[in-house]
Amino acid sequence: MTLNISDRNKLLSDPQIEPEQHEVALKALESMTVEILFRESGPLKSDTDPIIVNHACAITDISLSQKRPFAFLLCCIVGEALAHLVNPAAIPYLEKSVLLYDEKFPHADSPEMVGNSLEILGAIKHAQGDRDAATAHFARALAIYSENMGPDHYRTVQCRIKVRQVLEGEAPL
Repeated sequence: MTLNISDRNKLLSDPQIEPEQHEVALKALESMTVEILFRESGPLKSDTDPIIVNHACAITDISLSQKRPFAFLLCCIVGEALAHLVNPAAIPYLEKSVLLYDEKFPHADSPEMVGNSLEILGAIKHAQGDRDAATAHFARALAIYSENMGPDHYRTVQCRIKVRQVLEGEAPL
C-alpha cells in the first residue's frame, strides 16, 4: 500500500469532487491509516518514515474535526504510535481518545483501547515526574479494566501492579 500525500490533499480539498466521492476517499484514507499503523507498529521505531506519521496525524485531525466514527480508533492508535516514538504530540491524541470515550462518542466503546491510552498517559506523566497524574491515569485505567474485563483479566492485573509501583515510587513496567 502506497501513501500518496498529494493525492490525499487533492481528494480532501478539491471542490470539484462530489461529496460522495469525498466520503469514500476519506473512509479509504482512515482505513489505510489504521492498517499502516497496525502493520508498522510493533512498536513504531524512531526510523519510521515521517510521512507515515504526518499522514496519520492529518487523517486523525480531519476525522476529529468532522466527528467521524473512526476518530476514537485513530486517536488511540496514533497516540500510541507517537508515544512509541517518544513524540510529545502523543499526549493530545491520547487525551482526546479518553474524552471521546467519556462523552460516549459513537464507536468510542472499547474499554481496552481507552485503558491502554490511559496507561500510556500514566507512563508519560511518570516519566515527566508527575507522580500524581501518573497515579490518576493508571488508577482510571485499572477501574475501566476491572469493571469491563473483570478483576482477574491480565490487563487488570498488570495495571494494578503499575498503580502499586507508582505509589511505591518505582518506575512502572
